[in-house]
Amino acid sequence: MTTIHRIEVPIPFPLKSVNCYFVEDSIPTLIDTGVLSKEGFRLLKEGVMRTGNRIEDIKRIILTHGHTDHSGLAGELSSLSGAQVYIHCWDVNKTRRSDDGYIEEVKENFSRYFKEAGLPREVAEMIVAAVEDRYRRLVSPLPFHIPLKGGEVFRFDDFVMDVIHTPGHSAGSICLLIRERGILFSGDTLLPRITPNPISEVLAPEGEKSYKALEHFDRSLDRIGHLDVTLTYPGHGEPIRDHPRRVEELKSHHRSRKNLVLNILKNGCHGPETGMTQYQIAKRLFVNKKEVEMFLCLSEVRAHLEILEGEGLVERSMLQDSFVYLPTFR
Repeated sequence: MTTIHRIEVPIPFPLKSVNCYFVEDSIPTLIDTGVLSKEGFRLLKEGVMRTGNRIEDIKRIILTHGHTDHSGLAGELSSLSGAQVYIHCWDVNKTRRSDDGYIEEVKENFSRYFKEAGLPREVAEMIVAAVEDRYRRLVSPLPFHIPLKGGEVFRFDDFVMDVIHTPGHSAGSICLLIRERGILFSGDTLLPRITPNPISEVLAPEGEKSYKALEHFDRSLDRIGHLDVTLTYPGHGEPIRDHPRRVEELKSHHRSRKNLVLNILKNGCHGPETGMTQYQIAKRLFVNKKEVEMFLCLSEVRAHLEILEGEGLVERSMLQDSFVYLPTFR
């Protein structure tokens, strides 16, 4: 009988742990891996062994997205077990830890992003250095993968699992649906206690030069909100029992956050020469956040500014090297 086991693995980030799911089956499958770390590997190994299996038995690794806390150990596990690794094609680049040329490209794009956001140079350099350290220290090389596009089906002994592309938190985020059991693996698209951040893509996904994270995220929530699901297994935290309610809570949160960003602009801009940068808005929106966490804050602000700009409520211009934003109605 196919059985699903949740294994909590520690990560060196504020959320403290990530959920990995071991699907006990004739094709043993792992959904998400945690970061590359001795402690994470040990606890994941112990979790798999409690089911009567070994890490070496894993045949498939499915990544809900390419962020470090969900994919960092995939290369190491694949090397040990020979497991095939599946990841959406829009997130493949996030796993290219062994490619020094790619890391330099990422650093350059982060630097450009921070300059356009109006971030002070010393803060930008600190975050770029932290990003490089994260890639090199927490991600194992993944020399081979099988790209997903959405719509694929994974077959197990007792059910099938449908791949649903749900971009927003990450361009290549996916959810995995077991229709027969009403079960959804949501990755970070749906979390029980926190609002998934619509993270900016410093490298636009292939064929999506105008990728807008929150616009995609909102459509993804609509896509999964109507599914006939009774149990959702998220990337962090406890299972979700009422996913339509949680979807509506997230949509409501972003509606309120968008209005808050607009109000910050209206109160902070006193003329066409005094537009605000993403960084200035972020400092007012996230008062107590540390500077090292500023990329996530900027991503949130940018996501809402893109929506406001599309609705004609905000206009953007370039001042020196940074974008500045003004409300069109004061």
